[in-house]
Amino acid sequence: MARQSIVPLALRHHEVARVNVSETPDLTTATRRLALRPAEAAKALGISARTLWGQTAPRGPIPCLRIGHGKRQTVLYPVADLQAWLSRQAEAEKGDDQ
Repeated sequence: MARQSIVPLALRHHEVARVNVSETPDLTTATRRLALRPAEAAKALGISARTLWGQTAPRGPIPCLRIGHGKRQTVLYPVADLQAWLSRQAEAEKGDDQ
């Protein structure tokens, strides 16, 4: 069973909310896992699942792994590949701004 941790989230200087990390995957907390399912990857990237699917290789630049065949095929998004893709996107944005 996965260990759940609670992380404080600052709302204002005097208010603090508690967020369950296991319910809000992101690319830094997800590094314990090798890959994310589509809904988890979309949430971690802050985009809709539909946008993620439209930008997933071969249609777009977001890398994924397709495991299995036919109706039993599973699409996974390796966390390391997502982080590398985000880094390349950030570098490209920096290059465009200059």
